[in-house]
Amino acid sequence: PEVESEDLAGGTVGYVKLSGFSDHAAEDFDRAIAEDVKAGRKKLIVDLRGNPGGFVTAARDIASQFLADGTIFWQEDADGSLVETLAKPGGSAVDADIELVLLVDGGSASASEIVAGALQDRERATLVGTRTFGKGTVQQWTQLEGDSGGFRLTIAKWLTPDKTWIHGTGI
Repeated sequence: PEVESEDLAGGTVGYVKLSGFSDHAAEDFDRAIAEDVKAGRKKLIVDLRGNPGGFVTAARDIASQFLADGTIFWQEDADGSLVETLAKPGGSAVDADIELVLLVDGGSASASEIVAGALQDRERATLVGTRTFGKGTVQQWTQLEGDSGGFRLTIAKWLTPDKTWIHGTGI
């Protein structure tokens, strides 16, 4: 499973391990966080260690659980044009009284870094761990005709809400 959750400290702390960023994982993550909030937990730990990333749409959905509005990330194309990706309304844990810690490491890449960058720049979470991988590009999968495979094409770079490009340096 891409989402595993448990209660810590006698049920007062919610812990969610996220190992991928598929659309299905975003839905499961949303449910896990909503259950923690419904149970009255005011301290949450999100574990992104070893998470290589996935869909940017899932990263937006996951970060939106903690940010009521505003920028999640920027996408910059080859011409230098910027497109802002905003938080989706309705996140379960947007209340500032809910304390949030993200666990990251060198295996936290791409969509994991989008979430970490958004929550750090927006001062919504404390990051704990080691420097992340540093993949700041957006790729698009293109299927070739028949069953002959496909290819990933880098189509843009992404920037944190403060417009920092973390490619090659990490967070």
